[in-house]
Amino acid sequence: MPDFKSDFLDADPALEAFFPRGTALPDWAEAIKARAGFSADIRTQLVADLRAEYTALPASAEVAASLDALALPDTLVVTTGQQPGLFGGPLYTLHKTVSVIALAQWLSRTYGVRVVPVFWMASEDHDWAEVNQAAFSYTHTVSYPAPWQGAVGRFVLGDVISDLTQGNALLADSYIPGRTWADAFRALWHRLFAEHGLLVLDADRPALKRIVAPLFARELTERAAEALVTERTARLTALGYPSQILPRPINLFYLTATGRHRITVSGGTFGAEGYQQQWTQAEILAELDAHPERFSPNVVLRPVFQESILPNVAYLGGWAEVAYWAQLGGVFEHYQVPFPVVYPRMQALIALQAEWADWQARGLTQGDLTTAPHLLRRRIASTHVHPEAEALRATASRIADEFSQLAERFDTLDGGQARNVRGQAARNDAFFARLEQKLLDRLARRHPEWAEPTLHLQERIQPYGAVQERVLTWAALTPDPSALIRALLDRAQDPKHFGRIGELVLLPPSVMS
Repeated sequence: MPDFKSDFLDADPALEAFFPRGTALPDWAEAIKARAGFSADIRTQLVADLRAEYTALPASAEVAASLDALALPDTLVVTTGQQPGLFGGPLYTLHKTVSVIALAQWLSRTYGVRVVPVFWMASEDHDWAEVNQAAFSYTHTVSYPAPWQGAVGRFVLGDVISDLTQGNALLADSYIPGRTWADAFRALWHRLFAEHGLLVLDADRPALKRIVAPLFARELTERAAEALVTERTARLTALGYPSQILPRPINLFYLTATGRHRITVSGGTFGAEGYQQQWTQAEILAELDAHPERFSPNVVLRPVFQESILPNVAYLGGWAEVAYWAQLGGVFEHYQVPFPVVYPRMQALIALQAEWADWQARGLTQGDLTTAPHLLRRRIASTHVHPEAEALRATASRIADEFSQLAERFDTLDGGQARNVRGQAARNDAFFARLEQKLLDRLARRHPEWAEPTLHLQERIQPYGAVQERVLTWAALTPDPSALIRALLDRAQDPKHFGRIGELVLLPPSVMS
């Protein structure tokens, strides 16, 4: 069965057919050229809306420069996005943001164009359980104790948020009672990344929805996306690649004060799941015209929405995101919206220099972090009884050789008995393997001092079964992430490293204290 990630990085021609700008070696020049004619009117509205969004935040010369640059007709952007998780969410959101900043810098250097990094805040998503918690360690997670069913960005913080910031000044200054979830996330990301010129875009804005109202109207009336995604998905699955997203007859939600309701249609009547209102086609189009902010794209239309309002060269995402973009080519063609370079973000493992030196001194590698504790115990126990273990293996090998010779002798006399001898030899091999494992397990229990320091070190860096970037928030590593961000940026200077096994980023103790 083909492997999507490997085939993408190897520029497999069959997979590249789903990415108009290529995969591992994208056609950056063509992607830049495709955005040369971006609408001046949309650019003007986009910049005006962004400026309005930043009026409530501390002034930043770098952000002001990015806004001024974006107002110019030939400035481009690169984009990544994520739901606004509590206190920034898991580290992969930080890694996405660093990736898009680094890519903007690389494109500017390499192709001599102005490129601004943009973080698309997916504030309209409604997966509250995914965003309302933050892990300050592998064993300590805090959650915001309130239910919510609507667009997460519209939730208004209560006084309880002050109890969750863990005494961290950056968090306390950003997550303030009375702010919306989206505004708090923007305030935090502004403090973390303003010096790098990052723009945080919340597309849940009436003016931006107004721009794509014609796109939403076509989705309501033509309903073409479902068939287009289904056709592209069938081609992908026929090649052995999995499907990531499921299109709907209408790929829009209707937003209310308490929910994000999937729009449905039956006959000529439109409805919204979990909401009592119904509309004729004329009525729902009138509602869209009067209140475009009440309509929200799902995962099928969100990328088209994004590319319609941004002069975007590339979208950076995790591997699952990259995979679902492969299903969307037909939708982009139908709406005549340029398809960007779609590229994997950087992956990183962050560790203290001293702890990593200790790990290596034990003869272990980064790959060993994913080794189960019982296997590490056996390996370490084996090193402590190495001569005896080698002698036992040598004895087992001699017995195996004797059985092999015995089978050969029986071959000339009775083939059936030779098969029995070889069967017994295989059972002996399995028996000796189990015996060795049991011996090492018993020795490890008898001598916990052999392996426990290594296992405690593994738990500090990345416990077995956990992926650091999917568990910890940045505040688990440092109260002030500026040095951490610079270290990540240093490792993200060339996009050819993105999407590969997690980059190892080593930090001095001062950063983590």
